[in-house]
Amino acid sequence: MSEKAPNPYVGPVPYERYDKRGLYGRDGDLRRLAILFIAQRIVVLYSPSGAGKTSLVQARLIPAMEMEGFEVLPVIRFNRRPVDGSEAINPFIYSTIHSLEEGKEKDKTFESFSEYWERRKRSLGNKPAVLFFDQFEEVLTIDPHVQQQKVSFFDQLGAALERDDNLWALFAIREDYLAELDPYRHLIPGKLNHSYRLELLNEGQALAAIQKPAADVEVTFADEAAGKLVGQLRRVTVRRRDGQISFEEGLFVEPVQLQVVCQSLWQELEPELGGTIGADSIRAEGHVDESLGEFYDKTVTRVAANNDIDQRDIRDWFDRQLITEQGLRGQVMGSEDLALDQGVIDDLVDAHLIRAEERRGIQWYELAHDRLVKPVKQHNDKWYTNNLSLLEVRAEAWTRSRDKVLLLQGKELKEGEAWAKGKRLKDYERSFLKTSLDRERARRNRIIAATVGFLVILGFAVGMFLLWQFALTNQAQAEAKAEEAQIARAQAEEAAAESQAREFAALSAVALGRKDIEDSLTWAVRAIDAYEKNGEPDTAARVALEQALGSLSEPFLLTFLDDPNHWAVFSPDGTRILTSSWDKSAWVADAWTGQQLVFLEGHRGPFWAGVFSPDGKRLLTIGEDNTARLWEAETGRELAALEGHSDPVTSAVFSPDGERILTASRDNTARLWEAETGRELAALEGHSDPVTSAVFSPDGERILTASEDTTARLWETETGQELVILGHNNWLWSAVFSPEGERIQTANWDHTAWLWEAETGRKLAVMEGHSGEVFSTVFSPDGERILTASRDNAARLWEAETGRELAILIGHTNSVNSAVFSPNGKRIVTASNDGTARIWRGFGDVEEMRTEALQRLLPFLTGDECRESELFDEVTCAKRP
Repeated sequence: MSEKAPNPYVGPVPYERYDKRGLYGRDGDLRRLAILFIAQRIVVLYSPSGAGKTSLVQARLIPAMEMEGFEVLPVIRFNRRPVDGSEAINPFIYSTIHSLEEGKEKDKTFESFSEYWERRKRSLGNKPAVLFFDQFEEVLTIDPHVQQQKVSFFDQLGAALERDDNLWALFAIREDYLAELDPYRHLIPGKLNHSYRLELLNEGQALAAIQKPAADVEVTFADEAAGKLVGQLRRVTVRRRDGQISFEEGLFVEPVQLQVVCQSLWQELEPELGGTIGADSIRAEGHVDESLGEFYDKTVTRVAANNDIDQRDIRDWFDRQLITEQGLRGQVMGSEDLALDQGVIDDLVDAHLIRAEERRGIQWYELAHDRLVKPVKQHNDKWYTNNLSLLEVRAEAWTRSRDKVLLLQGKELKEGEAWAKGKRLKDYERSFLKTSLDRERARRNRIIAATVGFLVILGFAVGMFLLWQFALTNQAQAEAKAEEAQIARAQAEEAAAESQAREFAALSAVALGRKDIEDSLTWAVRAIDAYEKNGEPDTAARVALEQALGSLSEPFLLTFLDDPNHWAVFSPDGTRILTSSWDKSAWVADAWTGQQLVFLEGHRGPFWAGVFSPDGKRLLTIGEDNTARLWEAETGRELAALEGHSDPVTSAVFSPDGERILTASRDNTARLWEAETGRELAALEGHSDPVTSAVFSPDGERILTASEDTTARLWETETGQELVILGHNNWLWSAVFSPEGERIQTANWDHTAWLWEAETGRKLAVMEGHSGEVFSTVFSPDGERILTASRDNAARLWEAETGRELAILIGHTNSVNSAVFSPNGKRIVTASNDGTARIWRGFGDVEEMRTEALQRLLPFLTGDECRESELFDEVTCAKRP
């Protein structure tokens, strides 16, 4: 009988010192790190969570240093505390000495690291020694209140390194904590300026990490099989512009996931010495998914037990916050209510299920890799089915599909009500139960009505039966009243939360009115956190947050135009604004100060609109006098008049290369011109009513026109051939391309804006919300947002992918004729018939605004005020004075 080969993969645990199972794929990292460490003596080794810092040092660097003649001392961790709990003992010094002594009793007279090291180094003679501090971020995260003891630790360690040139130190730390070292760098020789970043595994490293351990135990892991497995491990989820999800191969592989999958595969196959693992042994996706799913299950079970919490709380957090409805990785900000204690979060990070990243002083959490999304969802669903009550399982499914088939009724509903009594239901479970009760009550009422009718027909002969049925009816009504009371309580709770959110929003507005930005931001964030319905905060809360943030951007008005303002646009570099007016003039203003720079006058009627050339050196304006005119942007000198239209020109733009000009007119045509000479090149004829706008595609190869004949049309620029017709149900005011040219947005007389697929003319989404005609629409520079301007005195911001409304820009007192983004997408300029142009800060989604609000609020707060606000975690507040 053939002998089974031993499993050469370590799974989810780090390699240990002198581990006989080889750590492969890191030869280049070992060589570069060893050279840097030997040469510089004090080095910081950092990486993303799960890259394998501990394994590299334990299994490869330590043996290499020992071969070079170094004495590598025991690994130092900061998870030790004095047994007697004495506050007089520095816990970081204690942990360091305890680690170096490997738990042996120590002479308590050595109260400082300097004293300890003087004694310890005598036993080493002249042999150079190495200190290896593993998971050094523990110094920064454990005991946030003992700041002085941390400073003392770094000071003593730095002094020892300064005095002893024969002492080397390597600090291994997660990269998201690097910034936390800054307050202490000056205490260490060289200020910790020498560092090495350990990346995740690239394709070649991952192949080596799979094949070489197998070869060590005399098993061949075939190239095709290893490549197939690496491809599966590298898979990432990508959301395309059309909203569809695709799976592509990423650049890196998580070492922990590789080890977990390979160890599980080996256990399943049990290969024999001299055997081969072929491509047919690697299932399409199933094995990787199942291995990672089992790893997820075991980790959740262990973390829940260690922290004495319900597994469901962890699984719900993954399912609802770390994975989006579209099946993508979501992100959770650390200063938010994470729904889990920080200790649980830290355990999940240490297990490499999630990754922590610091941005602008705020901690964010997400799944460690896209590859975990599918296994997590599959194993959560399986766990929910096996461990939750019928009500919990149905509610979980119903909250996603709203399918009435899932609602409880009859015996199921009674059992669900009995189970729910005395339990703290989640919001969606409460809503599910209420909906089930409403439906059951309606069903009972129908039965009662039918029964009463039947009894009336039978008449007095069945009177006794009627009385009996009447008793049943009374009982049903009593039950219904009890149900109504329960529903009323749930509704009251929801109404109270909504009321509180609106109260907080009102307090934010009051604070803003008295210029108290700190209070305004605080109340606005609390309003956002207090209540949400269908995943969205209360509208008043959103408005409060927008207004509080808007007050910090110092917007200004361009009020020097006395008549209705038709148009306003940014220059390509975002430093200037061009505005037009009914008073036969236009202005160029400084985009930051509002100062008037250039005055344009020349049209024989009102200026209707204008744009900058791509290089910002020329201006192009249109007017009611049937012309478009070219100007020198620096001086306002008129360069040329484009004459040829027989009715007013409604729009004019430059081609992307600035060599041609495209105009639209109420004479039912669009015309192409040579920008240098003003010579007419072509006329696009086909619309049966005035053409309201005409634009080039980003590559200049197509032209898009909009018309009052209820159509938008796509044309080939070179030939003038009509390509696609987009039919509407009302007049169109404008039509634009997305930045990549694959989508089209149209602004409509019927108060809506429509999104289209440019190539096919297929309608993708409708933006509904304006109460007046939509005059203009544009995409943000990144194509992710849409901005519309309307007769209802407002501009609105939308999510391009879904058509969801993000923000309302309220402030104008008359129709908003145009709204555009600055080139970087961070500002918006609007023009209105109220005679003003307004500049606004660009808005993101609620989470982005909440993050910015917290970032803006934090500098106002002391440490105590930070804690009292209950909006930040303790680590963040500890950094405040």
